[in-house]
Amino acid sequence: MSASGVASLLRPMSVAVVGASEERGRFGGAAMHNLISHGFPGEIVPVTRSRDEVMGRPAAPSLSAIGRPVDTAIIIIPADATLDVIREAVDLGVSSAVVVASGFGEGGSGGEGERRLAALRDIVAGSSLTVLGPSTTGITNLFDRYVSRASGNQLSADHVRPGPLGLVSQSGAVNNILYNRAQARGVGIGYAVATGVQGFLTQWDVVADVIEDDRIEVVAMALEDAGPGARALPACRRAEELGKTIVALKLGRTTAGEAAIRSHSASLAGSWAVERAYLEEAGVVLVDDFDQLWEMAMLFGRWGPRPRDLSATLGVIAFSGGEGAYIADQAAEGGLELPPPSEAFAKRIAPVAPLADMANPFDPTGDVIGREEAFVECVQGFAEENDYGAYLVAAPIQGEALRRSMRLACRAAEADGRRIAASLWSVPGLSDGVEADLRIDGVPLFDTSRRALAAVSVYLSSGARPLTGSGPDAIEEPARLAVAAFDAGSTYWDAREALLHVGIPFEEARLVRDAAEAVGAAAELGLPVVVKGNVPNAVHKSAAGLVRIGLRTPQDVETAAREILHTLQAMDAAPSLVVERFVFATTQLYVGATAESDFGPAVLAGGGGTDVEAIADIAVGPARRVDREAARALLRRTRTGRFVDRDPDLGAAVADVVVRVAAAIGVPGCRGIDINPLMVDTTERRVVAADARLV
Repeated sequence: MSASGVASLLRPMSVAVVGASEERGRFGGAAMHNLISHGFPGEIVPVTRSRDEVMGRPAAPSLSAIGRPVDTAIIIIPADATLDVIREAVDLGVSSAVVVASGFGEGGSGGEGERRLAALRDIVAGSSLTVLGPSTTGITNLFDRYVSRASGNQLSADHVRPGPLGLVSQSGAVNNILYNRAQARGVGIGYAVATGVQGFLTQWDVVADVIEDDRIEVVAMALEDAGPGARALPACRRAEELGKTIVALKLGRTTAGEAAIRSHSASLAGSWAVERAYLEEAGVVLVDDFDQLWEMAMLFGRWGPRPRDLSATLGVIAFSGGEGAYIADQAAEGGLELPPPSEAFAKRIAPVAPLADMANPFDPTGDVIGREEAFVECVQGFAEENDYGAYLVAAPIQGEALRRSMRLACRAAEADGRRIAASLWSVPGLSDGVEADLRIDGVPLFDTSRRALAAVSVYLSSGARPLTGSGPDAIEEPARLAVAAFDAGSTYWDAREALLHVGIPFEEARLVRDAAEAVGAAAELGLPVVVKGNVPNAVHKSAAGLVRIGLRTPQDVETAAREILHTLQAMDAAPSLVVERFVFATTQLYVGATAESDFGPAVLAGGGGTDVEAIADIAVGPARRVDREAARALLRRTRTGRFVDRDPDLGAAVADVVVRVAAAIGVPGCRGIDINPLMVDTTERRVVAADARLV
């Protein structure tokens, strides 16, 4: 892959359509039609053995027969035949190719598909050919009128327009959904690219090219695979440098991590949890549904990236008391702040709308509907006399009576430099004119105030990094060696000893081999105690019958030790026990880390105990950002952490554990750390680890 190869894919001067057809219902015919109907100004060469001419263009029987190299080839033939054409493209020095065919390792193609993909990679390896796909519908570049999509299910050329939004997805169908819905609502799109199987180029490779185009301001992505991190994070950071925004929706984000059985950390921080933390830290704006992708692009395209000092507040003017109440409810449930209007506004508007209640949402009442000057003054005055981060004009349906007033009002409000959005409960045939005018003016327009609130809320919260720390101090050499020495056969005692070197606080303990030694150890430590089976890593020792807690008498200790030793014998495990002082606690936390993602190591903190996965009160952040203040910020993103952090000393003590874990996960070979539970004694005001694992 090269930058020039990606450029030739997206902005070619000449294109060959291999498998070209006259039938628009076929992939080869759709690609030809799209190129011609959108007015591609470069050379189009149909390649087919069945005709001498396709759609008025002379056809060649093969790439070689064209007699000169083309910039890019759209290959729309069966999978097996594709391999020979790719060989031909490599030999001819074609810069790039789009492989449309499926059957290269996706879906039900099975082992044969995997072998076919491997063969395709072997052919391309070492060449200068850049390949998009396989299994992709292809590329739309409206800026340069290059639309080679091998599908006819998108809006026609006379119903679309270029704009500062780029759409990138793996799925061609998803790409098409977003393209059609955005264009139908007046949101112009410059690029729309589906990467398919990603046998060669990833979505991030496409994004890395697209964000360098001065005509693009926002990129919207539908992510099936969020990585690879080595390509994703540089593209995200480059977008930030250029003042551009990446908006992303993750598909399949509930899939459990493959390594979940190895540690709590892998279970609690499945791949998406870690990827999300890194993407947010890199400035990506994450959304929850397809329409929000283009809606957010619409907002960022009009308003630009959110300034760091922008107030995260919303002012709403609603020309309906009922809708105003509805909006207030939605805002409260979503945590969106609606401060009351200023006294200056109340004084200015009182003569214009004497029946209005000076609140936020502000309802001028129906008294101003049909009074154009009053309508405009209410909206303009609300924007000029109040200092909100953003403004929403939520209008009722009034047909043509509303059309001119809404347009003039939004123009007047925007003239003051305010961030104005509008919402309508649109009704085809009644609201068409209002919608058309606002879209012509570029006002971000939403179908329902609920969608507007959701999008504006995301905008106002964007730009705030979850963690901004400088990272943990380097781990000291004895601790690094202790963690590095840990392996698959290491036991709980080994994990405990290694983490003691790291600085994790544990209660005093003894390693013993039989019940008598356990009783003696308990006498030395002082009752009550805990007895544990000392086995190689196990996620839930208590569920396996390997833990007894709160043992208050020597007899209790002896009985517990004998029972656990019996369980160890049944497991064919060595007779080894750990006797620890019992830890009293009012709150149990979980602190852990994982290095199972290619985005980088992550640290986790939140509510803990035996039901840690079910509680699901865990925050995740990039380990490289976790210093002590960032660790406390991470804790405060959880219910349990906020409770503990009410005591600054306890919050600081837990944060210290988080930072030490963040440092330890950076040791080469360390894949995961679990401290669960981390006992918090609010009476004695101390923090102690009661169990731990390393993987």
